[in-house]
Amino acid sequence: MSNRNATASWSGYSHQGMVGFLVALREIQRLIGIGNQNDFSDYFLIYESFEDFALYKLVNGTKEFLSVHQVKAYYSDGHLFNSYSEVFTGKRIYQKAANGKHVKNAAGQKTPTGSFEAGQWCQAANYLHTAMAINNWPADFVAVGGNPHSIQRFN
Repeated sequence: MSNRNATASWSGYSHQGMVGFLVALREIQRLIGIGNQNDFSDYFLIYESFEDFALYKLVNGTKEFLSVHQVKAYYSDGHLFNSYSEVFTGKRIYQKAANGKHVKNAAGQKTPTGSFEAGQWCQAANYLHTAMAINNWPADFVAVGGNPHSIQRFN
């Protein structure tokens, strides 16, 4: 595959869109089940504002987030928990020189600062969606740096 071919990226975005649509349909089904189908105009699905997508409800003109979702479509190492570490820690921040370029070590790799850019999670439910089953999901998140946002795998 050419380095200039975006097929893999678009495939991931397509997967993300379909997962968002599925979650929204499940929420519609839940609302109908409890007799709240007249409230549909108060509920919203947004992409790329809070993680990959989020569901929120307008309450007196204020967004009340119901859930925030991170979608990953990894296939080569998608069955390993470590492939998703950024979801829990946030994106690694790298050192930059005065000229704005990344500082690199002797091996030519960017030099990490030890800090992470926090995710955009909510106080309600936070989920990770994966294209593959994660075979080594930890029972104890302390060993992997914690899970401060109580991120769960979406069933």
